[in-house]
Amino acid sequence: MPPGVDDLDVMEEASRCRTVASIGVEAARVAALSGHSVRVAERGSVFGVAARTTALLPGRDRFALFADWLHAECERLGVTLLPGVTMEPADVESALDDG
Repeated sequence: MPPGVDDLDVMEEASRCRTVASIGVEAARVAALSGHSVRVAERGSVFGVAARTTALLPGRDRFALFADWLHAECERLGVTLLPGVTMEPADVESALDDG
């Protein structure tokens, strides 16, 4: 996130709009639960990378199950998941303008 921006700032801003560009599947899940239309672009082909990376550590394999659950919840809640997409700042602005 940009310097000086925290999760509370992001969620406060999200509460004022109906379409949310999300940073991560957990933020996407929470925004979707709040009734927002959400899109998540992921440069790679897998979502939940932080949890999946944590699952590689000794004794942390259950984090992979958590990542799978987050992905399934986002799909269930209608979050648009865009694998293999790199977003530049102009792309985010354009997507938000499009609603």
